[in-house]
Amino acid sequence: MEKFRDIDIPTYSSYFTEAKEFIGLQGITLRHFARQDFDWFTPAGKVVSFFDIIRSKVLFDAVNVDIVMMHPENPALPHPHQVRRPSALRRRRSRPCATRSPNRSTSGRRLKTELDGRASEREDKRKGELRVIQLAHGVVNYRLTVTDQRAVVSPYMNIFPFNGLGPTIVCVSETGFHDRIKREFFDRIVSNNLAVAGRSRGGRIPDSRPRSGRACARPTLPAATCAGCICGTTLLPADG
Repeated sequence: MEKFRDIDIPTYSSYFTEAKEFIGLQGITLRHFARQDFDWFTPAGKVVSFFDIIRSKVLFDAVNVDIVMMHPENPALPHPHQVRRPSALRRRRSRPCATRSPNRSTSGRRLKTELDGRASEREDKRKGELRVIQLAHGVVNYRLTVTDQRAVVSPYMNIFPFNGLGPTIVCVSETGFHDRIKREFFDRIVSNNLAVAGRSRGGRIPDSRPRSGRACARPTLPAATCAGCICGTTLLPADG
């Protein structure tokens, strides 16, 4: 199998359409996935929007979709942002939330409200669920697309002005790398929920890690983690 190659947009779109059980998306924001100049393709070659892809997977394919991004008020938000625009970031964060311009997270929540109110398009009436999770705790340090079929991991790097210029790892399912990335994705959601619950009660943030003296339930990463992986550079122009 070819180990190094570029990932074109039609191929990246196919990673969504091939998903049969779940799709997990992670980024600092939803900007990369929802940008208006980004064309997504169906298996038949039809050009659709990101939101149309999500609608189709939830209503027609009964696939669950989780979208994870950082909350605008997450205290760690300045850390992963580009250091080239610190003044713009300070101006944005100094404005009250109500005065900020609409962002892609608002679009995600509107889509969730829409899909929650729509019936399944399937004969068996099965329907997926869309969840939009904003991390109030923790840092997102790589962009991720993970499905039951494969994972696409692209780390945020200081040397590149846009995430799409950095390296990307594409890994198929039933490999150690895919298993750990998938588990890390869902664990991040659980850890965030615990943190939010702890803060709402005014107490200490609960720790989801095993206590001292207890064995961790997660096995160590095997040596052959890249079996079935393709390492390359994504051509997707994005910065969120």
